[in-house]
Amino acid sequence: MRSRGDGHRWQVFFFFSSRLGCLGSLLVSAVLTLIVLLVLDVL
Repeated sequence: MRSRGDGHRWQVFFFFSSRLGCLGSLLVSAVLTLIVLLVLDVL
């Protein structure tokens, strides 16, 4: 049985994916990765 919160999270994920498109999703992933690397002091 699925929790309600999990289903909502997937709806939000698909909403952002469809709004941004493939290129937008890749760009967001790249930016988030850079932020994480900066926070971890890798770069």
